[in-house]
Amino acid sequence: MIATEKMKFIDLLKLDAELVDWEILNGVTGKDWERIRQVAMEVHVASDVKAISQFLKDRGFGHVASSELKMGTGLHLGH
Repeated sequence: MIATEKMKFIDLLKLDAELVDWEILNGVTGKDWERIRQVAMEVHVASDVKAISQFLKDRGFGHVASSELKMGTGLHLGH
C-alpha cells in the first residue's frame, strides 16, 4: 500500500492487528521502514512484546515505551 499510494512518509503507523502483528510487520519493505516516523501498536501476545520491540529497534526506532493494558499490551515506538 505504501508504494501503491506513493507515500513519501508516514507520521504514525497504528496497528491493532489481533494476532497477525508479525504478518503486517514482515510485509513492510526495508525502504518503507525509512518512511515511517512512529509506530503505535497493541500486541495481544505478551511474549511477543520483547521480540517486536527488538524488530522495530533493528529498523531504526530508538525510543520504546510500553504499557500493559487490560486487554493486550500497548507499544509506542518512535525514531
